[in-house]
Amino acid sequence: MMSKAICISLALIFALLGFTQQAHAARLVKVRVYVDEVIILEGSTSDDGSPDADVAWNYLREIQLKPTKEFETFVDRMKVNDHSLELSATGRITVSYGGRKEFRKAFFKISKDEKGAAQYRLNSELVDKWFDSRLITRREAAGLVSPQLK
Repeated sequence: MMSKAICISLALIFALLGFTQQAHAARLVKVRVYVDEVIILEGSTSDDGSPDADVAWNYLREIQLKPTKEFETFVDRMKVNDHSLELSATGRITVSYGGRKEFRKAFFKISKDEKGAAQYRLNSELVDKWFDSRLITRREAAGLVSPQLK
């Protein structure tokens, strides 16, 4: 049997090892698309909080957006190009993603999930053009692994 002193020493060592590892909080990244202040598409992704701000910013190209109940009420303002599998929407379109950006026209790529339901994603070629600036804290800027400056 181990003595009480050895058990206490091992417990302290394990406790110190646990405190020296950096813990990251979970981060939820949400994207919402509004037409005239009504949410028509929304989606999200998450990570453990360790990726820097530029990595999180690039999630904007990947997040799959799903139609809300209100999506159908705006179908008459949308056009689907079956050839390029692209949806275009017109009106006062706002995309919220750690801020808000407004457009008169927006383009979304269309795909299908495993059940065959339509999913939408911001057109990745236009993400840099549309979202050409953003504000991040000095703390986040200091932690950028490879800053993506223009």
